[in-house]
Amino acid sequence: ELACRVQYLEGILKHERPDLPLDTDSLCKHYHACLARSPDSAHEVVAQAAENVCDQDCELEPRDRNSAYYSGEFSYWTFSMKVKRHVQARLGYKNDVQGHDTVPSCWRPLREKQSTRVIRDAVAGLPPRFVATFLAKVFFAYAQKNFFFVQRDWFQRKLDVLYRGSPGDASELDAATVCIIFGVLAAGTQYAHMDSSRRKATTLQPPGEAEDEVGNLFYESATRLLPEVLQSASLESVQAITILGFYAQPLDAPGLSYVYFSLATRLAIQNGMHRRYQGKKMSPLTIETRNRVWWSVCSIEKKIAIFHGRPPSLLPSDIDADLPRPAPDIMPDDGPLDIGRMVIWIKLIQYLGDFLKQILFLRKKTHMADAGLAVLQLAAMKAELKNYWDTIPRAALDVAAIENAQAARSCVHLRLLYCLIRMFVGRPFLSPGLSNASVAKGDDREASTGSETRNASERTLVDDAIAAACEAAALCWDLYQGEDGLSKGSFIEHNSCRAFLLVLIAYSIQNRTDTFRSLLQQGLLMVRDLSSMGDLARAETSLIEDLNEALGHLLLQGSRYHSGHASCSADLSRAPPSQVPDYDSFRRWQATMQSAGAFADQNHHDTDSPSDMMTTNDAGATLSEPPPAAMFSLSMPSSYGSQQSQVGRVGLAENDAQGSSFAPEDIDWIMQTSYEQCIEPFFTLSDADLQILSR
Repeated sequence: ELACRVQYLEGILKHERPDLPLDTDSLCKHYHACLARSPDSAHEVVAQAAENVCDQDCELEPRDRNSAYYSGEFSYWTFSMKVKRHVQARLGYKNDVQGHDTVPSCWRPLREKQSTRVIRDAVAGLPPRFVATFLAKVFFAYAQKNFFFVQRDWFQRKLDVLYRGSPGDASELDAATVCIIFGVLAAGTQYAHMDSSRRKATTLQPPGEAEDEVGNLFYESATRLLPEVLQSASLESVQAITILGFYAQPLDAPGLSYVYFSLATRLAIQNGMHRRYQGKKMSPLTIETRNRVWWSVCSIEKKIAIFHGRPPSLLPSDIDADLPRPAPDIMPDDGPLDIGRMVIWIKLIQYLGDFLKQILFLRKKTHMADAGLAVLQLAAMKAELKNYWDTIPRAALDVAAIENAQAARSCVHLRLLYCLIRMFVGRPFLSPGLSNASVAKGDDREASTGSETRNASERTLVDDAIAAACEAAALCWDLYQGEDGLSKGSFIEHNSCRAFLLVLIAYSIQNRTDTFRSLLQQGLLMVRDLSSMGDLARAETSLIEDLNEALGHLLLQGSRYHSGHASCSADLSRAPPSQVPDYDSFRRWQATMQSAGAFADQNHHDTDSPSDMMTTNDAGATLSEPPPAAMFSLSMPSSYGSQQSQVGRVGLAENDAQGSSFAPEDIDWIMQTSYEQCIEPFFTLSDADLQILSR
């Protein structure tokens, strides 16, 4: 039977492959060649290669109680350890030379005596103990409520050691620990005004002056320790740099604060805090502290980077550290900090990163179909975010059910973050240069279902961004009117006020509407209140005020040029005097006109009363301030007849410079015409024009 089978197989082979020799060596070579080309064999080779690549495990070994050595999957150290383990397994022993498994030491340029001197000089700048105790209490009660920076019990122990000042206690204090203490004291000064009622605060020096000076002193003392803090590269080093970044956040978020948080992120990576630790050399307290600090650092750094246009520094795939978890047995929650809400913060910021990636993807799409698909995907991601938000237990967001006032404030901050993300998603489609008319023309050009679907998705995102802006405005206004007011040290509160103002202003400019006039006035009051934190805050506030003023001019220009009435300006005139956007421009304009007696017939008075600064038209209607002179140029109405050709489209000052001034009848027409009729057709009237007009 076997001989018959071989005979048949040879016959088949000769028929299929007449060129193949049938000797044993040739058949053996052909057999192995076919085996190497078979799909199953290829899968086995690929699987083996993937297994070899995935076997490049990272190295994470503790150096001491507060620092660790981390080496990534594809580093030289990790590869050398893999080769060593393979050799040891082949030779049958664990280690041939003692000390080769020791974690590499780090270069330390500062000597021990020098480090001791630096710490001693810094400690000399400590405030009295009662001041330090108060500021520490303020920090843990008001500042550390959304993210974890340092454990309260640990901090109090170190503070006791520092003020006890025994020679034997020097070993318990290193530069990073002292830097943490100064950083906490500095951050505490930013929230000190919240520890007393607003009524008491109004009787003292306004917060933000003396407190800032004291906070800067503590901050400077902390920065003197930075060289030693960086070279120690410990868990405490990460915490110290993080707290300094937190202190700088309301002062310079896109600059100094971003640098600090980026530096803290790198220090944390050096310690392997972004990876899950599966060994047994670290205590559960250390592991949980590392996880909480890591997620605080990377989340804040990511949030600042996205909101201020910085490139991402980490990929989500690089991180596998465990999320923080409630651990009352080893780490009781400190004050208003709730780990459950902190995890929600982390997940929302992860959604924010996904949205940024999709928006950048959309920006690179030049083909209309691809861009439309990207918009649809963005809308789907937005719906996924809403689904996640709806699954959050209401108890985590119920302000009324929380007794601790600052814990309740943390719930408000969480809602503000959700609003910020929604505004961020809809903001790319709020282009002031893109009017509704241009969008409609684009729809006509496309004339396709896909284009209509894309525009519908864009409108949905914009509408939700506007709704989020209104919600953020209401939340911030409630905080502003509360007993504590807005927190000048809170980045989320300042960022929310600025974000909703910019979104509403952009929408109002695009649609030429004053629907959100009252919200804009409230927002301006709030950002002015927060602008005392520093030059950057004042510059941002000034820019927002300029944009709001420009919006008022656009609305006023549109209402007068197109409809000939001042309904928009009349609405603005009913606002409190301090809230009128271009009130100073009105005062300057009024002073120029009044000095020439231009308002003699209109019974204008020289008074500081806002009501007396309003002009009246022939019908007796009250008019608000006009746009500033720079917004007008002169063109007489057609009813003026031949006088229009005399003046033309050039400015009065230019005519005067050429020796061509108004005729007497021109001046009579201007002076006898009401302000409403006279100023209606003017656009881009210069200050020099006003001087000629007054003469």
